Amino acid sequence: MKLYLENVRSFEGWHEIPIAPATVLLGENSAGKTTLLGMLSVVHNEGFPFGGNLFNQFPFELGGYKTIASNKKSVKHFSVGYQAVSRHERFQYSDGREKPAFTGLVASFRESAGLPALCHVIAWSGDVAVVFLKKISSI
Repeated sequence: MKLYLENVRSFEGWHEIPIAPATVLLGENSAGKTTLLGMLSVVHNEGFPFGGNLFNQFPFELGGYKTIASNKKSVKHFSVGYQAVSRHERFQYSDGREKPAFTGLVASFRESAGLPALCHVIAWSGDVAVVFLKKISSI
């Protein structure tokens, strides 16, 4: 599995973090260990990414947009997502060889009334991807 983070707390910019069956987190205070565990909890929540305020569910109280988004620079959004081996698909080459297919999802959030608000989602499985964008209401 890979965890994707973009502009989340101490994870400034885009990060692809491999998560193995046995993963050890080491680091100084404020290095991002709790953030990483909190974001793993978010992407494993059955409501992700559409299920309300996923960022403040026990045991991880990550706060509002300004406490989640990277404070290193003024960012317009933050993103969190994952990629894992698909349990249902395999990619097949033309010569008959197979390899695991991947499934994943990355959700991006903007600030709305101080809270993270979903603005777009990219989801994929195998060689098919779908992009969801928040509808901009007309004036």
